[in-house]
Amino acid sequence: KSQDKLTFTSGEEANVKVIETTPEEIKFKRSDNPDGPTHVILKSTVFSVKYANGTTELFGAEEKKSTPLAQLDQYGQPQPVVTDTSEFITARPKKFGGPRIGLAFITDGTMSQNLADKGKNPAITLMGWQFEERIFTIDNGACGLIEFVPMIGGMEQGIFLPSANLLIGLRGGGKQSAEFAMGPSLSVSGLGMVFAGGMNFRSGKINFPVNIAVVPSVGSKKNVTNYDTGITSTKYFQTGWRFSVTVGFNSRKK
Repeated sequence: KSQDKLTFTSGEEANVKVIETTPEEIKFKRSDNPDGPTHVILKSTVFSVKYANGTTELFGAEEKKSTPLAQLDQYGQPQPVVTDTSEFITARPKKFGGPRIGLAFITDGTMSQNLADKGKNPAITLMGWQFEERIFTIDNGACGLIEFVPMIGGMEQGIFLPSANLLIGLRGGGKQSAEFAMGPSLSVSGLGMVFAGGMNFRSGKINFPVNIAVVPSVGSKKNVTNYDTGITSTKYFQTGWRFSVTVGFNSRKK
């Protein structure tokens, strides 16, 4: 009697008579019971069929060879492949860097008073460098970022006013996008908090940020003694608010 041989993906074999094959199934009868019922199995469980005329048909052999083991489940079947290629999941950091220049104005307080005592103006120039690392970028181009911006102010007046600013924020996607960040700011007046916002203009692989930043005044109190009267009293001081406008550019470093 003519018979066909089924080889399953498990390695088992069976002698059968194939009745019909469809895109998903194979219908057959057992060779030892040709008048019995017709059996139906999924093609995904079959590795090959060797027909009685000597020809062999493979089912899914090429796909199984090209499927990485990490994508097969416990039954040897391909698992769904994740097609989301956004950086929000992979979180590949991108580093950017570039110069920053601008102007700052310091309102009434201890810092502006110190400048006035030296004959200096509370409006000063700023120059520094922006170090930026993007934590993630989603499909529409919006990203989360960390920035470190050291600045030097007042050089046009012959003074040296350093500051260091660490900011965490968000930037929208597109060639023109809003951005906002906040974080600690350390300067000669002490430790404060900086709040910055603005627009980022992108051309090719270069970013051109334009930002406005505000550092609120920080208060302190000191015991002051009047040497004429010998009376000691507590006085409250404010460092003064700092407002700045900066521009610059940065490009990808890594």
